Amino acid sequence: MIRGIYTAASGLLVNLRRQEAVANNLSNLNTTGYKEDAAADSSFEKVLATRVGEAPLPVPLALQKRLGTIGTGAYQDDRRPVLRQGTLARTDEALDLAIVGPGFFATRAADGQTLYTRDGHFTTNDAGEMTTSEGRVVLGVDGQPITVGDAEPRVLRNGEVVVGPDVVGQVALYAIPADQLVRAEGSAFTAVGTPALATAGSEPRLEQGQLEQSSVELAAETSRLMQASRQFEASQRLMKELSQNLERAVNEIGRVG
Repeated sequence: MIRGIYTAASGLLVNLRRQEAVANNLSNLNTTGYKEDAAADSSFEKVLATRVGEAPLPVPLALQKRLGTIGTGAYQDDRRPVLRQGTLARTDEALDLAIVGPGFFATRAADGQTLYTRDGHFTTNDAGEMTTSEGRVVLGVDGQPITVGDAEPRVLRNGEVVVGPDVVGQVALYAIPADQLVRAEGSAFTAVGTPALATAGSEPRLEQGQLEQSSVELAAETSRLMQASRQFEASQRLMKELSQNLERAVNEIGRVG
């Protein structure tokens, strides 16, 4: 019975964290370049269940009969972004860039931290450097900010930034697998280890004057939220029932004799 209470409690925690992930996804439904989080659950180690009984006469022996294994609960093993391509929306703004295929922009915050994002809604700062809407500078393949001044640049599909007749930089795209991404804020991530530049080819490529929309699907997230809520309520009812049974058992045993 005690094991059942712990099992039910683990179900509460797992589904609470599922609801947190879905809530975060829904709150970023309209965040440019956002990648939804998906949770992976695992079971705790299973234990062997046996029944102890008496052997039939004429030889009275205690026997154990193997009944099988039972679970002891679940936990959220991992939560990582789903790197599915989002829909592109045309803006016709020169500094709006969308990535087609795998890859992330590299941006640097004022404190020196590098954040990776697929949000290509860029602008310029007072120094004429390309920045995110939050003020982080956009990095080129040389690891330095890209300066375009007051001009409207042309950005080629390979990331080269052209101002007039000159190539002033090349937007860096980094290939980072989902298991190496750690969400920092909104659509931005930090990375575990040192990411590598994406390999040149047909993809990834940049589309100027377009933005990648959030990959969150409202219908799917709503269904996931309802499922997690039902399972949370089921675990809650189970815990309540087990607690009541335990209370009755303690009270009845206390009255024996």
